[in-house]
Amino acid sequence: MCDANQRRNFIRMSIYQIVLRIGWIFKTESIIMPAFMDLVGGTAWQRGCLPMLSRLGKTVVPLLFSDQIRNVPRKCKWLSVTSIAMGGCFLILALLWWISGGQRTVWWPYCFLGLYALFFTATGLNQVLFSTLTGKLIVENQRGRLAAVGSLIGGLSAIVFALVLLRPWLQSSAGAYPKFDLIFGFTGVLFVLAGITALRFIEDSDDVKMPLRTQREILRASTRIVVEDANFRLLAVAAAMSGMSMTLFPHYQSIAREQLGLGFFDLDGLLSWIIAQHIGASLLSVPAGGIADRYGNRLVLQILMGAVCIAPVLVLVLDTAEAQSQFPYLVLFFLLGLTPITFRFFNNYVLETTVETNHPVYLSTLSACIALPIITFSTLTGLLMDVIGLQTIFIAVLVLLLVGWVVTFRLQEPRHEK
Repeated sequence: MCDANQRRNFIRMSIYQIVLRIGWIFKTESIIMPAFMDLVGGTAWQRGCLPMLSRLGKTVVPLLFSDQIRNVPRKCKWLSVTSIAMGGCFLILALLWWISGGQRTVWWPYCFLGLYALFFTATGLNQVLFSTLTGKLIVENQRGRLAAVGSLIGGLSAIVFALVLLRPWLQSSAGAYPKFDLIFGFTGVLFVLAGITALRFIEDSDDVKMPLRTQREILRASTRIVVEDANFRLLAVAAAMSGMSMTLFPHYQSIAREQLGLGFFDLDGLLSWIIAQHIGASLLSVPAGGIADRYGNRLVLQILMGAVCIAPVLVLVLDTAEAQSQFPYLVLFFLLGLTPITFRFFNNYVLETTVETNHPVYLSTLSACIALPIITFSTLTGLLMDVIGLQTIFIAVLVLLLVGWVVTFRLQEPRHEK
């Protein structure tokens, strides 16, 4: 592909990420989604289902359809379809909230979980398609820059939209809940717009016509990657340990609200945490992208995995000290912005370890490794949190995160191998 088309794709893929990122702030998984579940009457175990459903959707479906993704001639079309499907889920959710008049009913938690699962099924396919297109359309020493541009400009733009729109929409008064029909409706519209943007990518049609494998064969091939590729096996361990941090995500906002004595939707707390998390993701992605492009993704993973360990330590300290100040929780949510960045650089690392035709199955296998502990333990974490307390749960997750961090130092650097 010529340099001019490379530049156009870089700009258009950046715009796609920016639009998607603005929509994402209105449905922040660590704050808005679990808080909405609390509002509609969800229990702790139902709140604990959120990360499990998100990871099931992000891993199982992409893995089973990795051959179809590999054989699609123009992947940008299917990136558009999945983006629009993501938007459709939130448009339906907005419509249901508007029809129900914001009334808490017994069916709301289950309806919400169902739409949440559908959304992340589309999201899982979407993310593998976007990562595959990144490997196809963007040269390796510009992929970190692409991630940084999308995170920085997208994150800062999202913060502006949150201050202008999310602030008034979250405000509640006696007998009236926040305007979730507008919050979710706006999210859905932006995801649809991102899907339209994806159609503008300049992509040569692939000639790959490899035979489609059965689902059992795909699972065997994915397992074979982990068994036979020693470096990927180390990466899988580090990624799985990193995934354990997601089991705690739905509980951070609940712990913070309880410690600070906040109501369901105290504006000063909820909105400031959302902004802090997106500032963290935006600002930290810039040096991470620069380091990745210059020195490789392994060093970035070592730095990010070490930083991810700080969040559960901070919660343990705050719980012991019973801190009543807002500032430490702003730092906490700032650090939570590292998690999605870390997953992005795991994907970028994989793109350099294998040939382009293997990218879908390798990316899907990596997502499955991240998801396995989340699917297995997230609901259990929610149940045990009320039984044995948060201290034991957070210490256990912290130990696993430290194991994952140590493993990153044994990874090869693909740039050096080349």
